[in-house]
Amino acid sequence: MINFKDVVDLQLMLFAILLVGFFLRKKNLVSKESRKSIINILMNALLPCMIISSFDMEFSDEIFRFSTEALIIGTIAQIVYVFISKYLFFMANKDQQAVLRAGTICSNAGYIGMPVSQGIYGDAGLILASVQCLPIRIFTWTIGTAMFVKTDRKQIIKTIFTHPCIVSVFIGMILMVTPLHLPVFIGGAIKSMGGGSTAISMMVIGMILAEAEPKKVFNRLVLYFAAIRLVIIPIIMVVILKFLNVDSVVVGVSVLLSGMPAGSNTVVLAAKYDGDEVFASQNIFVSTLFSMVTIPLLSFLL
Repeated sequence: MINFKDVVDLQLMLFAILLVGFFLRKKNLVSKESRKSIINILMNALLPCMIISSFDMEFSDEIFRFSTEALIIGTIAQIVYVFISKYLFFMANKDQQAVLRAGTICSNAGYIGMPVSQGIYGDAGLILASVQCLPIRIFTWTIGTAMFVKTDRKQIIKTIFTHPCIVSVFIGMILMVTPLHLPVFIGGAIKSMGGGSTAISMMVIGMILAEAEPKKVFNRLVLYFAAIRLVIIPIIMVVILKFLNVDSVVVGVSVLLSGMPAGSNTVVLAAKYDGDEVFASQNIFVSTLFSMVTIPLLSFLL
C-alpha cells in the first residue's frame, strides 16, 4: 500500500529545489543571460541523457503482452489531449495557448507518476507506468515542441526531428527493443547526467518565477488549467475506462498518470523558443502545488 507521506515528500522536494532557483535568481546570483545558458545545457545535454536512460528496461515478450493495453491507452490519451486542447483554451492569447496545450500534453508522469504507481500496484504498476510514459515522452518532444516553434511547417519538421531530445527518443527506443547495449562507461555517464535534469529543470522554473509578478501567479487561467489537468481529465479517463473491458491495474495506472501536474519541460520549451516562459512557470507551480492534494486523494480512491 502506498505511503501518502512519501507522495507529499516527493512533491515538497520539488518545491524545495524550485525555491533554490528562485533564491539564486532573486539575489541575482544567476543572471538572466546565465539562466538561458543553463537552459541550453539542459535542453542539449541533460534532458537527452535522461530520455535515453528512461528507456533502459528489459522489453520481454511477457512485458509486451502485459503492457499492450497500457501502451494503447496511453497513446490514445495523448492524441485526445492534442485534439481537445485546441478547444479548451480559446480564451487565452496565442502564446498562452501554446503553453496550456503543451502543459496538457506534457505531464510530470515520469517523475511523480511512476513512484506513485509502484507504491499502489507494486512492480506491475511501475512497468505499466514506464510503458505509458513512452507516448508521453514522444508527444512531448514532437507535438509539444511544435507548439513553440514559430516558423513554416517544413522548418518545424526539420527542427523537431533534429532536436536532441527527439533524437534521444529514437536512440532510447532502439536500445530498448534490440539487443544493443552501450558500453558501461557511456551508459553510466548518460545515467549520471540524466539524473540531474529534474533538479535543474525545477531550479530553472524557480528562476523564471523570481522574474514574475507574485500577484499574477494565481490568475483565473492558471487555476482553470490546474482544474483541467488534475481533476477533469482523470474523471473523464476513469469514466471511459470503466465502460471498457480493461484490466483493473491498467485502469488504475492510466487514471493516476492522467492526473499528474504539468511537466517542467513545458517551461524549458517555452524558454528555449521565446514563448511565455513566465506563464508556463506559473502553471507548473500552481498545478504541482494543488497536486499535493489531488494525487493522494486520487491514490486513495483508486
